[in-house]
Amino acid sequence: MDISFHAVDKLPDEVVEFWTKRRLEQDPLACFTTGHEWFAMMAEGNDPPATVGVVRGPSGEAIALAPLLFREEGLAAPLFGDRFGTGMLRTARVFGGDLLCDDGNSQSLVELLREIFAHHPETAAMRLDHVASGARTALVLDGCTPENGVFPAWEFRAMPHYRLELPETFEKCCAIRSGKSIKQIRRHARRLGDALGAELTVDELCEASELEERAGDVERLVDRAWQARVLGHRLNMGDVVRLSRRGWVRLFLLRGGSKAVAFVLCYRNGDSLIREQSGYDPEWARHYPGEILLYMMLQRLYEGDRPRVIDFGVGEGYHKRMFANNRIEISGLWLVRDTGENRARFRRYAVASAIDRCGRRLLERTGLKRMVMRGIRRKPTPHPGPLAGE
Repeated sequence: MDISFHAVDKLPDEVVEFWTKRRLEQDPLACFTTGHEWFAMMAEGNDPPATVGVVRGPSGEAIALAPLLFREEGLAAPLFGDRFGTGMLRTARVFGGDLLCDDGNSQSLVELLREIFAHHPETAAMRLDHVASGARTALVLDGCTPENGVFPAWEFRAMPHYRLELPETFEKCCAIRSGKSIKQIRRHARRLGDALGAELTVDELCEASELEERAGDVERLVDRAWQARVLGHRLNMGDVVRLSRRGWVRLFLLRGGSKAVAFVLCYRNGDSLIREQSGYDPEWARHYPGEILLYMMLQRLYEGDRPRVIDFGVGEGYHKRMFANNRIEISGLWLVRDTGENRARFRRYAVASAIDRCGRRLLERTGLKRMVMRGIRRKPTPHPGPLAGE
């Protein structure tokens, strides 16, 4: 078994073919944003340089692969509508969210894992944020031992990943939800329009010039959205503009007159529309702008070039759950270099996460969860500052 590391632009053709084949088998709907071309784009200007770990079998054929993006990441757990941080972590993020291997060669992943830490001594942890349960994942976890110098830590477990396979007509799409809930969305839209003093419209921004013109509106929404405060979400519109020049971007912006209220950033590839990030101004949260935008976005898609599938991504969300007709469960996993400092850091992270989960379960049992989450999402987000606990 031979393990080597390559720059993305130096990968042999047969390794690229292996990558494409395994991603198609793993998740055909997501293969565009987890494939070689997308990784090459993400790796541009990455410092330290991105790399691809490749395991070869006895005959020299690729049998396992890990595309890695290196970066400093804040380790922060959600805690009662805020974030509890335990400092920065030099991370090797596994692009695509999971390791790739040939059937029957899962043991090669353990060898690859060990070699990645040996080859990159400055890396504290590997992050896999789209892991499906199964024998392969179990084997990787079994390989996280003191002897191998690695311990596992869950970022999240069994989170829903929602998708919508679009029916033939907009009317059939709306029928996925109850007639009562559709009427409620329309009523919210009328009230939001009245509050803004203008008719609601949705702009579909695809061209670089359009995105540059509205970049300020989108960045303001990102900074004010609850996801910035609770999840630490950010968005570099310069990167979005760069992607738009490849024809990959679809950004939907809800506005009343000149006032931008909500946005959804998506990537389009063939029959798939992949939701990347969304947000809304908490000033208008009582009118449910996220649901309104999704409804109007679907309506616009049916009027034009309708995709076959919309991928809403990982995470709970009332509007995602209500419109989706396809669901799988996904977990997020850290594979951490076994040091005393890292164990203490992830122990604090695990405690904060456990407290937050217990609080959520209590709210669910008392029927208060949706009310509390609504309060968190309506709370204005201040300018980003240091994390709690830092």
